[in-house]
Amino acid sequence: TPVAVISACVEDALPGSTADIRDNLDTIKDEAERMKRMIAQLLMLSRGYEGHCHFEPEQINLFDMADSVSEELKSAAEHEKITIHNDIDRALEVAVDQNLMTQLFVNLLGNAIKYGKAGGNVWLNASTRKSEVQIDIADDGIGIGQEDQLHIFDRFYRADKARDRSGSGLGLAIAKWIVEMHRGKIFVESCLG
Repeated sequence: TPVAVISACVEDALPGSTADIRDNLDTIKDEAERMKRMIAQLLMLSRGYEGHCHFEPEQINLFDMADSVSEELKSAAEHEKITIHNDIDRALEVAVDQNLMTQLFVNLLGNAIKYGKAGGNVWLNASTRKSEVQIDIADDGIGIGQEDQLHIFDRFYRADKARDRSGSGLGLAIAKWIVEMHRGKIFVESCLG
């Protein structure tokens, strides 16, 4: 509620403001939106770890779900001239909570785009072994150093603190929780560059 009040007051003040004041109000508006996203992510994690999250697995087509998320993130990818390749088998069906799995893909694909290189690629793939599915999301971006790999799934950890303030350090912690809710494991393989 406090963030909603801040956002509403900024929206009311913007139309009649001078250019200098408008710049400050735009900054307040952007930071309030960032804070709202961070609070929503913290609430999701908190409810999840307390067992208060609604978990409803259903059969979904993994290719279609990944394609839908790719389409949602298409403008961000195009802005960086990054191509998303969905190489998941079009017939692969999985029993997952669709809302949580969509959030997982948004977080992981979003990171791959955010830390990708201009003109680069992001690849989605999946393979099955017995009753398990392994999902791979790969990119040819900046990579993650060995030391950072130990902490990237920790809450509030951000490997590249100097470059980007838009993240909260919660996306990969949420990804880990979602994977664990599906009785899976998440890991990273990378090197700088």
